[in-house]
Amino acid sequence: MTEAIQNPSVGVTYYTLSDEQLRDYAKEVAKNVLMEFGVEFDKEQAKFTPDTKNEYKPLEFWLKKLNVNRSTVWRWQKQGLVTPRYVGKKLFFCQADIDELFARQKS
Repeated sequence: MTEAIQNPSVGVTYYTLSDEQLRDYAKEVAKNVLMEFGVEFDKEQAKFTPDTKNEYKPLEFWLKKLNVNRSTVWRWQKQGLVTPRYVGKKLFFCQADIDELFARQKS
């Protein structure tokens, strides 16, 4: 049972929660925070699933995965096909951009 205790001198209300209520509240807070960072919560399976389409991965990852040379990626950049994001001096590319690039090539 939730019990509210007010302390008007500091303008704070304290709540007494059961273990189960606290656990449910913590799950709700975690879900909201993760959703702000683009992570979706699958209620049916009760697990968090990352939003991989907007995930950024380093250039080296894409070179290996796509089996392409740096000059190919540089050409894609110059043609405006992909837009890199920089973290320091490292290049990162979005999964959605790469998927779109290959979808256009297949069409």
